[in-house]
Amino acid sequence: NTRMESSFHDEPKEKEAPVIQRIDRESVLNICSSQVVLDLATAVKELIENALDAGATVIDIKVKENGLGGVDVQDNGSGIESEDYANLTQRYATSKIRGFEDVEKVLSFGFRGEALSSICALSSLSVITKTQQQSHATEIVFDHMGGIVSTAPAAFSSDKGTVISIRDLFKHLPVRQKEFVKNIRREYTKLVDSITNYAIICSSVQFLLSHQDKKGIRTKVLSTTGSGHMKDSLTSVFGSRFLQSLVQLDNSSDAFEIHGYVSRLDPKCCKSNSSQQWIFLNGRPIDSSRLCKAINDVYRSLNATLSKNSLYPMFVLDIRMDPSKYDVNVTPDKKLVLFHNENSVITALQEAISGLLTETPFMVASESALNLESELLEGQDATAEAAPAVRQTTIGFSALPSRFTAPSPLPEPRLEQSPPRPLIEAPAAVPLPEIPKPSTESPKISSTTKNQRQSIPPASPRVSSNTSVQSSNAPASVASVSTSSNSASLLNWTTESIKSAVSGMFQQETSEEASSRRFRTRMISSSAAEIEVELSRQVSKSDFASMNVIGQFNAGFIVTRLGDNIFILDQHACDEKYNFEELQKTTRFKQQPLIQPRPLELSAADEMVVMDNLDIFRANGFEFKIDPDAPPTQRVALSAYYFSKGTEFGTEDVLELVSLLRERPGEMVRIPRVTGMFASRACRSAVMFGKILNPMEMKNIVEHMGQMQNPWNCPHGRPTLR
Repeated sequence: NTRMESSFHDEPKEKEAPVIQRIDRESVLNICSSQVVLDLATAVKELIENALDAGATVIDIKVKENGLGGVDVQDNGSGIESEDYANLTQRYATSKIRGFEDVEKVLSFGFRGEALSSICALSSLSVITKTQQQSHATEIVFDHMGGIVSTAPAAFSSDKGTVISIRDLFKHLPVRQKEFVKNIRREYTKLVDSITNYAIICSSVQFLLSHQDKKGIRTKVLSTTGSGHMKDSLTSVFGSRFLQSLVQLDNSSDAFEIHGYVSRLDPKCCKSNSSQQWIFLNGRPIDSSRLCKAINDVYRSLNATLSKNSLYPMFVLDIRMDPSKYDVNVTPDKKLVLFHNENSVITALQEAISGLLTETPFMVASESALNLESELLEGQDATAEAAPAVRQTTIGFSALPSRFTAPSPLPEPRLEQSPPRPLIEAPAAVPLPEIPKPSTESPKISSTTKNQRQSIPPASPRVSSNTSVQSSNAPASVASVSTSSNSASLLNWTTESIKSAVSGMFQQETSEEASSRRFRTRMISSSAAEIEVELSRQVSKSDFASMNVIGQFNAGFIVTRLGDNIFILDQHACDEKYNFEELQKTTRFKQQPLIQPRPLELSAADEMVVMDNLDIFRANGFEFKIDPDAPPTQRVALSAYYFSKGTEFGTEDVLELVSLLRERPGEMVRIPRVTGMFASRACRSAVMFGKILNPMEMKNIVEHMGQMQNPWNCPHGRPTLR
């Protein structure tokens, strides 16, 4: 030991590096810039804000190949003086503020001095600019660190302004660039949505957005007039029909001014999602879930139908207030704002909107609304559900003028009891796997006649003789239990006894064996989303091909083995989900052509969604007439729609499908009404509980699990795997 200690101490020690070191400037740029510029939409947003701060009245955005080919943003603002070229892309260099105290009263869009520096670090950036006093425009090319590579005279179509070009976004971040390319359609949709925000609120600025595809064909996506009126901007972006669902709101107090448009208090004027809700603060787009929730609560308190159908009002609101009463310097994109007194802002919003809605004429007791309420209440308990629904429907109508009437009470729904399910007869032989004997007494096997079996209360779960485990590549421990042909077998097992037996098995497991078992999950939630997340963490779809089928349990569950893990598959839920996904992929609908195509007046972004996903719309039974030369909002018209057994799918279903595709671009999606129809068909054609399967049928069901996009739960939310 002495010699070992001596040799240890005699070894030369390496010089340890300091624990704390300064990170080099290039690494700092790469780390921080990726937090400022999150995506393509953020990068272009920063350029638009720079143009607005420069006093531009025209902003022209040109996108190539959804952003993969680059973006050019041109404005007619004041331009950049030659002495500012060197500081233009340096970090924390800005003309908006001179000190921290200026942040409390800043009204410009930008002030942090991070945008161009971050864009330089993540892409290739060049600028062409000219001021009113300069004789010619200058092109400046910047390097990765924001330094000037070259300057040269350049042609410019205006007497003043700036053109900023971005190429190869995220080229220095391979993982981010791979995700950017993979999700380019979604990135482009987010870009159009971001530009739409500014096109709506900056009504005195003309916005132009165009897109050039791989073939070099340029299409106008968005164009506003710059008239100075918000309603003109809304019409340019969403079409004239959009305004028909809105009422104008103008409310002023000592502390706040609220201007904009909100939905009428009518379910037909609301949407199935919150995608058309915009809030601005002194002309700046902000994200505020609390303000949006407060507005949604007002609508749902005045009309219970909105809450029952999960409908959301549309609104475009600009809140004007003293900039010292809020903090916009919270996140780099400045969309998250902290108010000094947020409750007062919420109260002002709710009072303004509630007062407007109770004074706006609308049909409160329309027959369609009442019918919709009746349908929603049908099948629910009359005493527990119907009465509260009537009270909710009348909330908020007391302030209405006398010429408006509240809805009449809804009829109580009729309740019908479902007949009891018949018991399923079973064969005589019941092969069962032998379970290792726990410390408790082994389950007892007894025989009973068919009549005795039917007299068993259904609330007492036990494995009857129709329950079999058909062995497929089963281990040697599987035993076969059989009875005579004139009698059947029952296992006197309850759920608690099975739990006790399994618990006894695992109590004997060593810590080494426990660590070797890979699958760990707790199936205690009834939420399909939580179940999917829990299972997807532990089991991958490729694992299903490696599973060995042990047999069938209770004529309803397939027992499989993967390594040392046992999995139980619900045969009906698994087969139902496979049928459901096959129907979604392969079903084609009958169409009803229209003599005259029906204009849809979609927004510019929604038109692009339709034109980029024509195959998906066609698979859902919709055909369109596309006029690429028409102005935005007028390029898409419905020429045919799907019908089935007297049910027509029209404009509202197109809008619903557009909304789904914005969230899942390029994915085969179906409108909710069609999804419900597919779920019903898939359920009826699936393997039912109680059907005894042969080994090949069980193997097919297990293999189908690995071929599905989402195998973790059936269309109705029931888990497929336990």
